[in-house]
Amino acid sequence: MVALLGLIIILALAYLGSIYVFAKEKLPTPIRYLFYSGWEFILLGIALGPFALQLFPPAILSNLDPVIHLGLGWVGLLIGLQLKAGDIAKLNRRYLLATCLQSIFTGLAVAIVSMPFIYWFQSMGASHLPIGITVLAAASAISAPTILFLLGREKGFRKEIMTFLKIITNLDAVFAIFAVGLAFCFLRPGAGFQDGVKFLLQSFAAGGMLAFIFHFAPRKELSENETLVVLFGFVLFSSGVGGLLQVSPLFLNMICGIFLANLLPRNDPFYGAIINIEKPLYVVLLIISGLMFNIPGGLTLILASLVIVARLASKYYFISVPAPRLAPYLEFPPRTGFALTSQGAMALVIGLTFLSAYPGNDSRALFSVIVLSVMVNEIIAPYLISHFMRKAAE
Repeated sequence: MVALLGLIIILALAYLGSIYVFAKEKLPTPIRYLFYSGWEFILLGIALGPFALQLFPPAILSNLDPVIHLGLGWVGLLIGLQLKAGDIAKLNRRYLLATCLQSIFTGLAVAIVSMPFIYWFQSMGASHLPIGITVLAAASAISAPTILFLLGREKGFRKEIMTFLKIITNLDAVFAIFAVGLAFCFLRPGAGFQDGVKFLLQSFAAGGMLAFIFHFAPRKELSENETLVVLFGFVLFSSGVGGLLQVSPLFLNMICGIFLANLLPRNDPFYGAIINIEKPLYVVLLIISGLMFNIPGGLTLILASLVIVARLASKYYFISVPAPRLAPYLEFPPRTGFALTSQGAMALVIGLTFLSAYPGNDSRALFSVIVLSVMVNEIIAPYLISHFMRKAAE
């Protein structure tokens, strides 16, 4: 009963947050910059959690797994639905290559910085450490588009470089989810290469089968609310299949979404239903991320600081040096690397994927590093992105 009450509180806050979090145009500019991406809901989760008001003690948090799996599955499905083969084929291949290489470069930089902390986590009995490092690297590789394009619209920034940045910030999450999906298949404790191949093939087969089941299910006569209920049931079912197969529900549902994107017509009411719930869902995940946050110790703060610096430095370097060679016909204004500062809620989704699969103190510590990184990057992103736009306009 207490867990149900807690869930109702989270859903109510998510509903209110989805109304107000993206409606802050009337706030003064410095304050509006601080709250552009909704990171304040992470603080709200921390305040409600076991380290502050204790409205959500550990006993309740352990019962939130179904909500987390639903959120992970929904996000995976939403990401996959954006990957229609015809749309991807129209994109500049050099931009796609730059997006992939940028993600790998940033992820490797963060992984290398994190390696000295292996012994700390091993002392906590972390047999799943390789997956944890991959998750941390993948979460750091992500750049969120929201702040960049809100500021671009507000300031009337129309340079061609924005097309390049739009592709990077919209697609680098795909590479991050694939990396985590592969890690869950090949790096799980006790699994060999053949086991990894088996889990990977199961993920693609299950994702494809679920997509075909949904595609051929009778849905034409359903109302909007009925479509939403069916969609909730489908995502819960597909996430449950992921748990049964011991693969990431985020990865499995993204594969399912890719199949559906190439099966369903663009006017299918399914698209509207899944997009309408996007904002409340992200608020729920932000609040849950705050609830799952551990008060960091000294080593956690050191690792978080190193990750933040390595992430920003690697993105800045890549956009300053390799990127102009991949797209020599583009003008790269000074400080363009700052445009990729925002990390966004997708990084938290990646972290929650790991935390739900491998609960424990070491996983909570790693997840707290991701939360700290997201919060810091969301605070500084509006100012650094504005600085980049001012320099580009000179």
